[in-house]
Amino acid sequence: MSIFVMPCLKSMASKQVGPNEQGKVQGCISGICSFASVVSPLIFSPLTALFLSENTPFHFPGFGLACAAFALMVAFTESFMITSAHPVTNCNLSNSDSEEP
Repeated sequence: MSIFVMPCLKSMASKQVGPNEQGKVQGCISGICSFASVVSPLIFSPLTALFLSENTPFHFPGFGLACAAFALMVAFTESFMITSAHPVTNCNLSNSDSEEP
């Protein structure tokens, strides 16, 4: 099911901005996803290693997975709070060659 996240997210974002801002929005979403792909292993790998080692703060071998599941649950809950914006229908694409005097 996770393969549907990015297309749905980009579709929702593209409907909320005009045609002149599409590239900015898609680039911003891709940048955030790339940043998360780099940072998440740096956070969750040591966390998982800590709770699988001998000197854990408390015995919970799946604590890293539980934290990841909690983060997904928070994101899922927040996704229900997104209100749909009215689609942008009135957009003026300015082109200096096509303007009439």
